[in-house]
Amino acid sequence: MFIYLYLHIILLIHLGRSRRKDASDEVRKQIYQTLLARSNNGRLGKNVTREVASQFSLHIRTVQKIWKRGKQSLAQAIVVDVTSRKKVRTGRKATPIDLEPLRNIPLNERMTLEAVSKHLNVSKTKLIRYMHQGHLRRHSNSIKSFLTEANKNTRLKWCLDMLEPDSFPTYPRFKDLFDYVFIDEKWFFLTQKSAKYYLLPDEDDPQRSCKSKNYIPRLIFLGVSARPRFQSGVCVFNGKIGCCPLVTYERAKRSSVAKRSSVNRQAGTLQHVQEICSYIESTYI
Repeated sequence: MFIYLYLHIILLIHLGRSRRKDASDEVRKQIYQTLLARSNNGRLGKNVTREVASQFSLHIRTVQKIWKRGKQSLAQAIVVDVTSRKKVRTGRKATPIDLEPLRNIPLNERMTLEAVSKHLNVSKTKLIRYMHQGHLRRHSNSIKSFLTEANKNTRLKWCLDMLEPDSFPTYPRFKDLFDYVFIDEKWFFLTQKSAKYYLLPDEDDPQRSCKSKNYIPRLIFLGVSARPRFQSGVCVFNGKIGCCPLVTYERAKRSSVAKRSSVNRQAGTLQHVQEICSYIESTYI
């Protein structure tokens, strides 16, 4: 019981102990001038240092040391200097680490901090510190399509075709594209691998299933748009032409000859996608 109380008291002392605040040189000068103004023939009244410490939100010992240094300077007939004597960097100096061997490590062997730490024989924490200091960087690399000379020439020709022919060579400008229509397709999955729902406590968990999670049925929509038109600052055409589904409606059949019922649906049942189509059209158009 005594050991428990002793440990509890030690813990409270450590939790209640706060780090003393370091005052800047300008604040230290203001503290000395305040003490000097409130002194009487070089003596301070009772609780003056405590009040000044509370005024500048510092520890009383800091204020007392500043006053003591000022009195010592006056006693030695030298200029009073109450600036901080603490060095810019104190404590143990960091051990430099040579990161140049990282260049000789293959890229596929330095894809994680654990692998780099193992090759350089450096802790993972120190590598993270070096990343924050800018000595090491993380790079996310995505594979790019390989372009042949013919591909590059084709892309360059397409970009040049987007310029007005009569604008060369003095002031090249792009076409207004008012006579262009842009068409692109968009794929939508009928469902997702994982979904989140908010249910009541007495509701049953929904059951969703498909033959393979890697081959979820999809719908393709064809979107058509053009450049918007404005007249006197008013939009007369927003550029949205339409979005239509590219699907085939067919009756359920088990083979190409005999049409019969299956475990999934009755014979003659249409594979309806009107609800999904209307929802996507209302959302993206």
